[in-house]
Amino acid sequence: MPTDFSLPEAVLELQRTVLGQLMSDGLARRVIDNAGRATGADEAFTLDELYRRVHQTLWAELTPGPGGTLRPIDTARRELQRDHVNRLAALTMVPMAQSRADARALAREQARSLLAELQQALRRPGATADTRRHLQDSAESLRLALGARLQRMTP
Repeated sequence: MPTDFSLPEAVLELQRTVLGQLMSDGLARRVIDNAGRATGADEAFTLDELYRRVHQTLWAELTPGPGGTLRPIDTARRELQRDHVNRLAALTMVPMAQSRADARALAREQARSLLAELQQALRRPGATADTRRHLQDSAESLRLALGARLQRMTP
């Protein structure tokens, strides 16, 4: 009996849901508030650490491959990376009214950093045409988001 169930699509949706939770305003507020409660600076889990770990995990392919080449990125990873870029762009351009200023500033910093990494990666040889188009599109999305006028939501 044939089925229309797509395991790769189900996995991608699960990953998108987790990414949405990790980059949500609610979690950002809790992490920022909890970091202020830590007794020592080394004990606190910070929003910077969370975003850095998400970035490192999602964009591991940006590290140079053998001979300094650009590593290929498969379709499922590209989809998840696009979701990350879209979330960074949204946090950068249209933060919610209850968004913390520190979270917004960190999202802008992450967007700038990722844009620089994408531009550097695109200068390397190798990878597939799909990977190159994906990186170019991601860089353009971040460039536009960072250049856009900030829209503030009111409560």
